[in-house]
Amino acid sequence: MKQFETIVFTSGGYPTMELITVRKYATAFDAELARRVLESHGIHAVISGDAIGFIGGVLQVAESDKDRAVELLENAVTHEKDAAVGPAWQESFCKIVFWSIAILVGLVAAGILISSVATWFGQ
Repeated sequence: MKQFETIVFTSGGYPTMELITVRKYATAFDAELARRVLESHGIHAVISGDAIGFIGGVLQVAESDKDRAVELLENAVTHEKDAAVGPAWQESFCKIVFWSIAILVGLVAAGILISSVATWFGQ
């Protein structure tokens, strides 16, 4: 079971909101993307820590939203990994394009070489 860090914000000595850390990110960009995923589902999220540039940050939500936030973030990561693989036809298409370009470059290089040799020998 994951342990969650709790931070209590106070105003005038009275607690106003208790935040739970749901995930830590290596870059501020990743933390911001995760925050936007949660916000798009109606969960208020805060990035704390050194969230400047690429230093990273800690994503926190209200304690009442913790379970739903963790579930949404896990699903977002799963979909991201699935999308990165792509369908089999995309992989095949990329291979065909790569090899077509490689062959074309090879033919152009061979044509230039033949032209250079013919010019060199005066033909």
